[in-house]
Amino acid sequence: MSDRVKKKAAIKRATAVAQRDATRLDGQALQQLKGVYQTAVDDIDQELKAAADQNNIIRLERLNRVREKMKHALVRLEQSRFQLLKQMMHRSAALGVGPWEKHIGAVTASTALDKALLTTRTFTANDGLQLSDRLWNLKDYDNDVVVKSVQRAVIRGYDASRSAAEFLQKGLPVPGDIQKAQLAANASSLSKGIGRDLLRSKDSAYADARRLFRTEINRAHGTAYQTAAFEDDDVIGTKFVLSPNHRVRDICDMHSSVNRYGLGRGVYPKGKSPWPAHPNTISYEEAVFADEVTEQDKKGKQDRISWLQHQDHDTKQAVLRSGHKVAALNGGVLTEQQISTPWKVLQKRYQRKGIDVSKLKPIVVNKPQPAIPVDYLPKGDPVSNVVQAKGYKAVTQRTLAAIDKVHGDGRLPSIPVKRSASRKFHGQYSYYIGGSPIDIKLSSVGDHKELTLAHELGHFLDHQGMGTVGQHASKSNRIFDKWRESVAKSDAINSVIKLFDGPAEINGYRIQKKYASYLLQTHEIWARSYAQYIAVRSGDKLMLEQLKTMQAVKQHASVYYASQWDDDDFEPIAKAIDELFEELGWLNVR
Repeated sequence: MSDRVKKKAAIKRATAVAQRDATRLDGQALQQLKGVYQTAVDDIDQELKAAADQNNIIRLERLNRVREKMKHALVRLEQSRFQLLKQMMHRSAALGVGPWEKHIGAVTASTALDKALLTTRTFTANDGLQLSDRLWNLKDYDNDVVVKSVQRAVIRGYDASRSAAEFLQKGLPVPGDIQKAQLAANASSLSKGIGRDLLRSKDSAYADARRLFRTEINRAHGTAYQTAAFEDDDVIGTKFVLSPNHRVRDICDMHSSVNRYGLGRGVYPKGKSPWPAHPNTISYEEAVFADEVTEQDKKGKQDRISWLQHQDHDTKQAVLRSGHKVAALNGGVLTEQQISTPWKVLQKRYQRKGIDVSKLKPIVVNKPQPAIPVDYLPKGDPVSNVVQAKGYKAVTQRTLAAIDKVHGDGRLPSIPVKRSASRKFHGQYSYYIGGSPIDIKLSSVGDHKELTLAHELGHFLDHQGMGTVGQHASKSNRIFDKWRESVAKSDAINSVIKLFDGPAEINGYRIQKKYASYLLQTHEIWARSYAQYIAVRSGDKLMLEQLKTMQAVKQHASVYYASQWDDDDFEPIAKAIDELFEELGWLNVR
């Protein structure tokens, strides 16, 4: 084996190790960031308690003092957050340079590290913001959440107290809304609200900071890796690689597939890589050496527009995220530089050029008709054989009857269904660390228990009977390939992706990024699709009514998080599940 081959092999092994270490570092950084916010919450809680009177109320005359104390606490938060981010970006960048240090020398590696960190700090995203701008936005949001909210509450309480005094002087009872407003400056309530807004809610200040940390730490790692890689004379480019956890199609699929520079699919020369394509990306970069580029790669050079024109409609839609832009592509109007440009910008640009945009209408794709219940001959042992109803017996019996009508189980371990009073979940499938099932719990607060139980039994099947026992087969098992492809094309999933990847607010409503992320977890998508599949294929009237109620949320929600699919959107997924169960030997169509 030549020295060059040995070097390549060593670098590729070191690259894989560095990527794993960077993932662990990401987790450590987020845990420490949470601690920074918890410290700030505790400090502010102490200041509010110290400023309160014997009735636990913060009076107007103490507002200036408590406001200054809170500002000091937020300054400490800002400083700690910045130092932590700076430290973690440096460590992540060092991991990126690590695979190359032995081959390019310590001095060159150190220079590459410094250059990568500078590039990351000064990088300007599509929204025109640099890292310093984003950190300032976090500071401004913290100030609004804490200082301004306390200030408003204290003033509101003061005004209410004055109004209450006037009513009492006149011998009149104090109205309930004024009594309630008097308590707005209650120190305990204020502290609880600040803790929620800074740290504990889904759309807290910590959630925003967490997103920033993850994006910038990952960017530092990838930029450092790229910078160091091109110090090696044998490196001709870096390959845009999709993570194994890449769930649904988006612009990353184009970047990883197009042979834009004749170096191979997804390979880019120095300074040309589109990585990272968006915040919170789970794609990464790998070095490509000159001797890895084939003649076929060189001859197969293709621009992005040409690549897009050869894709099916759903892929075009997933990459461009606009039916109008797809129409512009099909009409020969869209250029490479316009792929990421919003349609509202392109529309004005085209109009100025005299292009008739009225002709660039989105293509109406004929979607399949809604699913119709089909009679099935289940194979294998009935699921009802292994489920014991310890609570909600009527719900369990009805749900199992619907499942047994559609498919068998293939010999599963037994599991009890229990009643719960929890308000944190509607249903929950639990299992031991070793993988053995514990139980399924249904909460008394749920209003669609049959559909919820089918959802949790979907988790149970996924975890215990469709692949390696104790692992969710839906995430990677090949028998789910067509199902994963179908859900990736669905409107429901793509609408959630837009919420996750899009702005923090829409029409004044803050987007719950954490909830959107939860909805996009592969095993959660499977459980939701399984529940809908059982409702549709069994034809159970109650489950179908519950499904319709969940679908109808779309009509009045200010921001719609698609937890289930519309009927026509779901049919390709239902057919994919048909085929999956047929392959498992659990299902036969009559």
